[in-house]
Amino acid sequence: MKLLRMGHPTNKHIITVMRLLLLCVLVLGIQDTACARDPLFETGISLFEGRNYSGAKSLFNSLYRKDKKNPEVNFYLGKIAVVEGEYDVAVDHLKKAIKYNQNVSDYHLWYARAIGRLSQRSSGIKQVRLAKQTRGVFDIALELDPENHEARYDLIQYCVAAPGFLGGGMPKAYEQARILRQKDPMWGYLGWALVYQSEEKYLTAEKELTAGIERFPDEVRLQYALGCLYLAAKAYQKAFDVFNGIIKKYPEEIDVYYHIGTTCMLSESRLDKGIECLDNYICKETPESRIALARAHFILGQLHERKEDNKKAQEEYKKAMDLDPKFKEAKKALKRID
Repeated sequence: MKLLRMGHPTNKHIITVMRLLLLCVLVLGIQDTACARDPLFETGISLFEGRNYSGAKSLFNSLYRKDKKNPEVNFYLGKIAVVEGEYDVAVDHLKKAIKYNQNVSDYHLWYARAIGRLSQRSSGIKQVRLAKQTRGVFDIALELDPENHEARYDLIQYCVAAPGFLGGGMPKAYEQARILRQKDPMWGYLGWALVYQSEEKYLTAEKELTAGIERFPDEVRLQYALGCLYLAAKAYQKAFDVFNGIIKKYPEEIDVYYHIGTTCMLSESRLDKGIECLDNYICKETPESRIALARAHFILGQLHERKEDNKKAQEEYKKAMDLDPKFKEAKKALKRID
């Protein structure tokens, strides 16, 4: 693959792409970790993995009413709450899961994700406290299971974003990326690409991901990461090519339509295509994925605004706010076009 010619992104652009990558990781990171269970429990897991979160939530809530101390029931209710953006609820259930079984690495991983999202929505002393707590919980997850590659990848994400006094920083990110590569080559490609991308070493990151795709051609996570890298580098045509390739190879993928819509918005091109893809994503995504849907409506509003259709843009920004009342960017956009 011919290496890209990179534009220099703004800080705001990098933040947008990092949020996009975080969404990729969160959605693709959902997987079952427990052993054999009764048929009712298995039905709930199947509903969760099929993104039928309302059905899964209803079933797990019924199980919770029967046994509030069941750690796995609390775990799944916590995961559903993370997907729904109900982070306080998620923290409550995940703390209970850990209380009743503190030896499961994934319980701590999802607890770290929940408090990490709360930290991002906080400020001042509370944000610092939650950030430090997030780092500590990641450490526990890896102490319990050093082979939990998702937890180590999430820790790398934390390290590239957080300063040293919060337990982050690039030296720690490099250390974790080295360990991840030793333990699992595929995750190693993802980890090192994330490190290099955060340092704006886009060519090096691209080499990592293209090598990974050549070695693991059926691993869609690598392809999503490559598309997100191209977005960070403002190599929009290459991003289009990657995401269109995912559609051809994996027609059942829902999230790729979100990414194409985002690419159209950032590139300020193919606006009608972007609107079509986001409409498709919104129709197919489960209604309980409120945070993801809120961001999709926000990007859709941006596309309508670029088409100078402020009425439709305003409608989309309002939908985004209805889904996520704490969505600051949507609130600012509404004020701008009022």
